[in-house]
Amino acid sequence: QLLRHAIEIDPEMSAQQISVPDTSGLDTRLALWMQLGDDTCSLFARSASLVHAAMQLMDGSEPYHSHSKVLLKEPHRGGAWEWHQDFGYYYNEGLLQPDKVTNVVIAVDDNTSRNGAMRFIRRSHTLGRVEHGIFGGQTGADPAMVTRAKSIRGFDEVELTLEAGDVCWFHSNLMHCSAPNTSAAWRRNLICVYNSRHNEPDPAMAAVS
Repeated sequence: QLLRHAIEIDPEMSAQQISVPDTSGLDTRLALWMQLGDDTCSLFARSASLVHAAMQLMDGSEPYHSHSKVLLKEPHRGGAWEWHQDFGYYYNEGLLQPDKVTNVVIAVDDNTSRNGAMRFIRRSHTLGRVEHGIFGGQTGADPAMVTRAKSIRGFDEVELTLEAGDVCWFHSNLMHCSAPNTSAAWRRNLICVYNSRHNEPDPAMAAVS
């Protein structure tokens, strides 16, 4: 409730939102930031429980905050996120170790089939990084590779339904997407990304990408 209230009233959250079109032309909105302040979202990202969990998932490597974002799918018209791996973005910034960067999703609202819950391809993080291109206004995984991944035994597509307040960690190479929001309810998630201090991005590559 605290996080939801902060997202709804913080003028900075509204000011820095951008719209990203999917392949059908629908828009989904996000606000993204690199630096942590004293706002509520930043305090969530600094949470000792999240930072310690990130360290465990990195086999004890010291994590730092890479970036955070709030994804906002409006009722009835929030767009989809196409199939992608987050490491598909991070690799272009000069990161080389997908095991040393991890994402946590905090459900601000219930995530359901109707309002665009995330979908994963089980075990797809074991396939390594696949090529990414531009689909709609988004960076997405090669659709042919996504189809091949889903055809492998044991790599079935699963839906991640969440209740508000639930937390989910996932590997940076896990293929995931989400459908449009066709319901009357918001679907908002806070995602915090932690990277190891031993997996620094290459500033030259980041400038090019």
